[in-house]
Amino acid sequence: MQKQVQMRKKKSITLSSKPTYQGYSHGFKIAIIERIENGQLSIRQAAKEYDVSSSGIRKWIKKYGNLPACR
Repeated sequence: MQKQVQMRKKKSITLSSKPTYQGYSHGFKIAIIERIENGQLSIRQAAKEYDVSSSGIRKWIKKYGNLPACR
């Protein structure tokens, strides 16, 4: 008699599925900053829409933006 073993199916995550540290292009950062500075998105909305941390976006604004980061 053979014993059946049930194994849970693991989710596969590919390396390209989520950017790594400094994995966002300069153009991507600038596009998000422009939408925030033009009033199209808040930092929180941009973070949710683009799956980026709000603290990361604040750093980008501080580094590349024309307006001070929202505090």
